[in-house]
Amino acid sequence: MSRPFLFLLFAITVNVTVVQAQPVLHNADKAFATARDTNKPVFLVFSGSDWCQPCIRFRENILTDTAFLRFARQNLIVLEADFPQQKKLPKEEVQQNEALAEKYNPEGAFPRLVLLKPDESVLTLVEYTNQSAALFINQLKQYLQQAHMLKEYTRSTRLMGSLFEFIVVADNDTTGQQWLDNSVQEVQRIETLLTEFQPGSDTGRINAQAGIAAVQVSKETRQLIERSHQLSVLTKGTFDITAGALKKLYNFKGETFTLPEEHTIREALRKTGYKKIRVTANDTVFLPFAGMHISFAAIGKGYAAGKVKELLQQQGATSGVVSAGGDLTAWGIRANGEPWKTGIAHPDDLSRILLWLPVNGFSVATSGNYIQYFDVQGTRYSHNINPLTGRPVKGIKSVSIISPAAELSDALATAVTVMGAQNGVSFINQLPQTHCIVIDDAGKIFTSRHIQVTHAA
Repeated sequence: MSRPFLFLLFAITVNVTVVQAQPVLHNADKAFATARDTNKPVFLVFSGSDWCQPCIRFRENILTDTAFLRFARQNLIVLEADFPQQKKLPKEEVQQNEALAEKYNPEGAFPRLVLLKPDESVLTLVEYTNQSAALFINQLKQYLQQAHMLKEYTRSTRLMGSLFEFIVVADNDTTGQQWLDNSVQEVQRIETLLTEFQPGSDTGRINAQAGIAAVQVSKETRQLIERSHQLSVLTKGTFDITAGALKKLYNFKGETFTLPEEHTIREALRKTGYKKIRVTANDTVFLPFAGMHISFAAIGKGYAAGKVKELLQQQGATSGVVSAGGDLTAWGIRANGEPWKTGIAHPDDLSRILLWLPVNGFSVATSGNYIQYFDVQGTRYSHNINPLTGRPVKGIKSVSIISPAAELSDALATAVTVMGAQNGVSFINQLPQTHCIVIDDAGKIFTSRHIQVTHAA
């Protein structure tokens, strides 16, 4: 896998999940308790909902705006203290709003917008001058940044044979660093489980006992093998974790190399094939032929990225990025309120960026022939092996897959590389919420139907 980089070139038309608006609260105790639990500021709105025209405009232009709701859901607790003239409020709410006004709005200004810290102290007053929702959001971002309430925490380290980069958005150093620690530990756990280079791992033990005996593995490994089998069925065998016996025939270092003999490839193909793997519900795995070899190289990093995302979300991280070699998954928005973006390196010049992709809520995996390859008589062969023929792939420089899951993107990037540009794009067009960008050896760009090129470098 190649590593994605940041840049701007492509726009993507995709199905976007509707933002679930966090309701505007009217209970101050609940609002401040939630603020303390989440360490988010309270955005207090003093309103006259049925008589104050500026208040009505603020509700129509800001409080119901999709972009504001998305920003607020991630970063604010919205509390409204309403003072209507026609509508009657419960007595308790009236008393509460009067107490809030005495403390935060003694002048009786409407609308009055106050940004409060979780401890109920005033952070700042916020002006509304009929500006657009985008400008209003930018104004709030600046206040939050100045208050150091949102910050990005980053860590890079080498894991699973690739450079992993973790970014989390947190409101304090302790939480941010703890989330980064947890991210590294989760990948280390998965690497210990799945690596093919350690004899004690599940994968190492399965391979060592090929043709000899079934091996007891973790439920997690068994389920990943079963999902890999499903992906092999879906891709008609162009993704196959048993291709390890074939990869041993090649040296992907860009050095002078001779292709293996036909009989050698045929022998390796006899030890290849996802249908040969025997898995039981009791978490045992058996490879029936000596020399069979499974590897999670084409799905493992995507799986790890997805597991880290799942873990961090469970621990309360509302925004972050996991980049694992050529696999990247992101959720939420940046500390400054901007979307996460990733770019794809130019296949012929890794210092250049060919295109960029917004990745909020999506995962991107890129596979290319410019990191691991070899040349034979002027033809460049990719490190990806066609499990059906036993030969390395040619004709494709780069494949990028965008889907809701890092594991899926990782596996499909390999499968589409094997399928080729036209067949690969046709295949991706049949899958929901899944998109691709393919660059062939001639530099021609192929895209799935929901991606539109808006600019060419």
